Amino acid sequence: MEKLSELLNQALEKTNENYLNKEGMKKCKDILEKLSKTDEPALKLYLYLYPICSPLIAEEEFWFIKFKNDNVYDEYDFALDLLNCYIKYKSQKDEKTFESDIITKIKSFKDYKLISTFFSVIKDCKESIIATISYITTDPTFFLCNYEIITKAENIQTNSFILELKRYLEHKKVLLELEKAITYIKIYSNELDQEKILNQNLKKDNEKILTKLNKLEKDNTVLKNDNDAFKSNINILINDNKTMKTDINNLKKDKNILQDKVSNLEDKNEKLKENIQNLTENNNSLSEKVENLNKRLDKIDLRDTIKMSFRYLYKVLKSKFPKEVKDATKIWDQIGEVEKMLSKPEFKRYEFVAKFIEVIGFDKLAHFNHTTHDSTQQKRNFGNIIKYLQFNSDQDLQQVVEFFEKLPFINEFININLLYYYKPENIDNEFGKFISYSSIYNEVFEKNKL
Repeated sequence: MEKLSELLNQALEKTNENYLNKEGMKKCKDILEKLSKTDEPALKLYLYLYPICSPLIAEEEFWFIKFKNDNVYDEYDFALDLLNCYIKYKSQKDEKTFESDIITKIKSFKDYKLISTFFSVIKDCKESIIATISYITTDPTFFLCNYEIITKAENIQTNSFILELKRYLEHKKVLLELEKAITYIKIYSNELDQEKILNQNLKKDNEKILTKLNKLEKDNTVLKNDNDAFKSNINILINDNKTMKTDINNLKKDKNILQDKVSNLEDKNEKLKENIQNLTENNNSLSEKVENLNKRLDKIDLRDTIKMSFRYLYKVLKSKFPKEVKDATKIWDQIGEVEKMLSKPEFKRYEFVAKFIEVIGFDKLAHFNHTTHDSTQQKRNFGNIIKYLQFNSDQDLQQVVEFFEKLPFINEFININLLYYYKPENIDNEFGKFISYSSIYNEVFEKNKL
């Protein structure tokens, strides 16, 4: 156990600490739990050493010690390798290398408890390493939450469990492909209705039945080529069509047999219509999500527009009052300086801007979410100030909107700030190609004096 103790000390950057007793295990757990909140590799190490919902967890010693076997690569060996990989990660800070090393170690299990077989099924999933850790520690809660599989811990490391997971993943993949196929379903739905009518006419005219069944076979072939998402259903349909060919030959001798086949085909068409209805409902739900996403992006753009507009005013006021306006780089410090200056008596006609700052306080913009800044907009929509912020203010924000919209080159200033977000030292030079801050001050504040 000396090697385990040595690796634990290295991983936690300690010296001669004993982590192999109850008290030491508690110290180790507290340290890793704290690290795991901000560090993904530390989280993986923590989940293996201290599985949350596994029946293997113990208080007196690490759970994997009891599996130590010099004849095979086992849970104990993997614990040592996981610690080594984490120690290497702490010196290099390369998560991709860390994950690649862990995957290599997972393959060392080979046939032991079907671990390599499990990983071959889960390897393409984003959480493949954590899933494999949960498989090794027999944690049923993870598979319930992530894959909707209800099972007991003792059933996890079995072929039947791996097969169930594989079916679940394949089912999920098919569902995604079905969503992509909604467009194709709409195209072919009318043709399917027409096929139903043709099938009903088969009862009256045997020769029409032959013609329409051949057409149905050709249509199904076209549908297979156009829609890979329906591979399983198409294969079934092809088999049915082969059976139908035989039935058609028999139909020339016995019309009653053909009528039975027609009835079966009608049932299948009804089921297909039900599937189309379900897919249409799912598509409506997706449209609603897209609408909500557009609203969210509107708010994010508004957040950037407001912040950059006040940075614009800060730069303008700083150019006129370099001693009164403090140096500031953080946006909320700059907004504070703008509020201070516009609250002075000489700027009384602009006090509505200072009052607006109370409306867009940090707590009211926080719900606008954080995402990548968009510098592609040629003209900012200041009207969204009224749309999304009027409910926070008793003042009429139309005056604020009109003030910002008339600021010279405001759209260019905002786009330059977003474009050079990581190179702020270039911003003033780039904007200076359009107009100087002092010229803006004269145009906005001096020309409009009463």
